Amino acid sequence: MDRDKKYALEHNNLHPALINYAEHTRLHPNGVGKSLYFNRNAHLKSEDKDTGEKIYLPSSLSVVNQSQLRPENGLGIRLDMRPGLLKDEDSDDTFIQKGGMLVDIAGGTQTLKLNDAFELEFSVHNNTGKHLVKSAPLSHDAWYKVAARYYQGKLTLQVNDTTYEQSTDGSDLNYSVTTKGVVIGENFTGHLSRVKIYDWRSQPLVAFADGSYSKTLTYIQDDTQSVTLVSSGQLHQQAGSQISLVRVGFNQNQYQGFVGVMSLAHYEAVGTQMIATRIFENAPEYAYFDNQYNSNPYVPQIPFISQAHANWVVDWVVDNAYDIVVGAIGFLIPYEETISMFKQVYYLATGDEQFDSMQLTLDTLGVLTVFPAAKVFSPVIKSLRGFMKTAKGINPKFVKSLAGVIGKIGKKLMKGDLDTLLNILPMVIIVGDMLSNEESRQALNILIKSVQSDEDIFVWAEYLGLPTDGWEGDEPPPVVLNRQLEKVDNFYAFPFVQVAYASKGKSNKGKLVNTSKLTKSLRLAAKQLSKNGLVEVDGKKLVSSIKGVTEGIKKTDWPSVRKIAHSPVTLTGVLSAGRQGAQKILSRSRNLRMSPLSIMAILTYLETRNVDTCSNQDPICKPLELRVREELPKLYARAFTPSLVQDDKEYVSAYRESGYLFQIAMLAARHLQYEISGLPEDRVVAIEAPRPIKLFKYNRRAIPLGETFTRKVDIVLAGKNTSVVDTNNVWLELKSYKYQSNKTTFESYWKQWNINKSTYSNHREFFFDRVGTTDNELKGVEEEGVAVATNFEWYFQDFKRRAIRGYSSKELDSVAEWVRKLPKSKEGIQHASLGYKDGKENRTKFTQKDARKKLKPHNVKTWLLGTAKGVLLANVNDDLIDELIDKSDQF
Repeated sequence: MDRDKKYALEHNNLHPALINYAEHTRLHPNGVGKSLYFNRNAHLKSEDKDTGEKIYLPSSLSVVNQSQLRPENGLGIRLDMRPGLLKDEDSDDTFIQKGGMLVDIAGGTQTLKLNDAFELEFSVHNNTGKHLVKSAPLSHDAWYKVAARYYQGKLTLQVNDTTYEQSTDGSDLNYSVTTKGVVIGENFTGHLSRVKIYDWRSQPLVAFADGSYSKTLTYIQDDTQSVTLVSSGQLHQQAGSQISLVRVGFNQNQYQGFVGVMSLAHYEAVGTQMIATRIFENAPEYAYFDNQYNSNPYVPQIPFISQAHANWVVDWVVDNAYDIVVGAIGFLIPYEETISMFKQVYYLATGDEQFDSMQLTLDTLGVLTVFPAAKVFSPVIKSLRGFMKTAKGINPKFVKSLAGVIGKIGKKLMKGDLDTLLNILPMVIIVGDMLSNEESRQALNILIKSVQSDEDIFVWAEYLGLPTDGWEGDEPPPVVLNRQLEKVDNFYAFPFVQVAYASKGKSNKGKLVNTSKLTKSLRLAAKQLSKNGLVEVDGKKLVSSIKGVTEGIKKTDWPSVRKIAHSPVTLTGVLSAGRQGAQKILSRSRNLRMSPLSIMAILTYLETRNVDTCSNQDPICKPLELRVREELPKLYARAFTPSLVQDDKEYVSAYRESGYLFQIAMLAARHLQYEISGLPEDRVVAIEAPRPIKLFKYNRRAIPLGETFTRKVDIVLAGKNTSVVDTNNVWLELKSYKYQSNKTTFESYWKQWNINKSTYSNHREFFFDRVGTTDNELKGVEEEGVAVATNFEWYFQDFKRRAIRGYSSKELDSVAEWVRKLPKSKEGIQHASLGYKDGKENRTKFTQKDARKKLKPHNVKTWLLGTAKGVLLANVNDDLIDELIDKSDQF
């Protein structure tokens, strides 16, 4: 198709119709919806300047010629039409009656047109010539249901309830050598809707259980009888066809009913998801036809359809879907709800005071879930009515946004687009589940409060639609909405479903998130965002985090990580890391030095401690120090969004994200140690803390160098100090280095610092830590040489990921040999600052073994599965812990 041109989509997706000057209008046979308006004088092509004569181009739809549009016999047409009057170009207020072509197939081989007398003419050219049948005159500005066919030797034209017939010899249609396809509405002035072309020779879609297509039932007064309809399985069998649902009409005396027919492929995608869920416990065991059923006045009658046919050649209006049949009362397509929904969408779009967002939502639920709401969804609908009232009281924007979402879905439904509707289905089912108990309803309130726009609802829907058991490949598969499917031994809850359709073999569909897990996630998130109820939940941040999880999970380079999408610690972890951080953690999983699940658990733990007062439900909880809490957001930014802190003078590019991430993990480890021990000296009093370092030079006595350096300490423990915060502490330095097998590279990391070149180096940091913990007793500096810390420790991350790993014990031995050395200097600064009179004292008093005691490995995985498991992983499923932490060869 030419993308620069406008097309009317046809739902087999085989025969798009090029629109030539036709326009969509809000007139529709049902009173709500759209039709196409055609005008004989639609477009001014040219005008003679001398005579004033004007030449116009008419509206039309044109479809290119294809073999499916040229059957030898049995072709039928069905449409709704509203003839209009043509404006007389010679008078501003005069309108004239002019006919026009409604449908022209193959250059006149078969035509349905309106003549100037407003009579309908249906004609065909077969091997013996032209044959024609004509109707009585029509009125302008009135809707007519029209059907025409050439079948079994008869020309039949039906207009509303009146039938016109003409016998023929029944010979094949004569297409001669024409290459024309189908032209619709050329030279016609008025409205057309629901144009369809049928091949009446194709196999039926449905039949009675005994294989017949008609049945006689004799009723005694007040008698009720049941009939069973079965599917032939022929829908969607035409090569290239994408149609998956049709509605089939049938007549019983003056009553008309409908059955829905879905393709097997569509049933696999939608139907099996609903079998035997507890939502459908009250579903009838079979569909039936009730003689008391009265046709709804809004439901259009479908002329002379005594049997339905699978090979729908063209249908530019009907919605897609299904291969299973229910009876008239329980017809698969809830047509009444569909009409009601379209009305509400129309009211919404036009600002009509009759608009009712709640009614619109519930009507769409009926359409969305395929079953008629009054029959199989009555328990859910009842709950949802109460839910909508509650939601409106909690957050009016939620109801308004939901109405906007449903409006968009309705518009797409009118175009035959079911994707958006199906995408929101998991959310609808989950909401229904969450209404079942008080705890889940409270969690649902969190979702409601977070919504500020219809886009927020789509964000939630996409997140809730992620398979909770992960998936392979780029795009997530649809989730199975029926959680009890594998427990079901029969499938009577879904009428006429054969067991073969609902195979218990391995499915390529994912599992829907368990509502108890979701409830726990939302409650933890709300607790974190509200600081244990002290402040209002930041809905905008929650929605942003939800979006971050979805984006990261979809883009991850490690499919197994997708299983943590709905884990209670994932959402709370992302609230700390932010949307960009979530994408980095989840999408680059294989580049990290600890598992994404570990990171989320650590972040969640820290945020539960990032409060003024701990929750009463957490007996061991102790809040982080205020100074730690103030610095924590900066640490998160350096770990997860370094692009935002590149201009921060405190950001050390050489340290990078892995180091900051390890620092976050160690902060959690040391705070948990404090919570468990209860010892004041274990308390973390600061992170990223600047500490002054004074150096001295030596000339028979120590002399202050006159310059104070700053040592940035990763983590500061209270140590022996219980009163003065910044003295007598323990300093912790944290390193997440991969082992450098190249000797030159390794040595470059640990080479001696040249004091005269004040550049960053590991040796410089280690030397400063030694100075900071030294009580310098050399003469001349007794007062200024007092230690500012009692001890220091360096922790190296012990990790192994594919081809890289952290430092081994042997390699830490080598590091110790390097860092014990004094910096390079000619003024004796190196030894005088440590209280030594010369370098020899350093060699004897601070040996390689002394240095090695300062260097310690820390394995995050071992810590998490040991000391921390009962606290940090308490809300995580054991299977996830086993797969993504314990047995993972990545960490």
